[in-house]
Amino acid sequence: MSDISEHEARAAELRRALGEEHPETLAAMLDLAERLWAEGRLGAARALEEQVVAARLKQLGEAHADTLKAELVQKPWQILEAPTGTEFVTSDNPVITFLKLREDLWHPGHGFRKPGVIVAFPLAPSACLTVGVAGREFQEVDAATVKRMNEMVVSCSDRFVYSKTRSQEIFDMVNTIK
Repeated sequence: MSDISEHEARAAELRRALGEEHPETLAAMLDLAERLWAEGRLGAARALEEQVVAARLKQLGEAHADTLKAELVQKPWQILEAPTGTEFVTSDNPVITFLKLREDLWHPGHGFRKPGVIVAFPLAPSACLTVGVAGREFQEVDAATVKRMNEMVVSCSDRFVYSKTRSQEIFDMVNTIK
């Protein structure tokens, strides 16, 4: 029995035993969707993810973490890689959201459900996770993109901004924005 067949059987078994909208059934459906996605069966994966989102939204409401998790899993994920000589900063409020109004104009502070919103989370000085950006899984960006991302992280911070180096550019950015 293949990996996908096992996950299909598990999801079907839980549907029969616990019901279509039981949390364990929904978790098994997401696991199956992940396997289908990895095999390139994107349509089937997307359909399962949409079922899970609808069920969690109905059961738990839109503010529940499991509903939000199911919605974010549906979006494309990408790691931005900083070029040599630049770094992503992080802060005491590291997860930011923004809309890309133009290539050079990004507007932070939108909700996860806003159409077109991008979620960003600096993982390391050299890498930043983005959710909601289609494209290659790993994407090297230019220094201007790193700077725009850093400006948003700084503007959304409460009190602390962290950087690997003692860069005058980052120091000036923090003092100018904050």
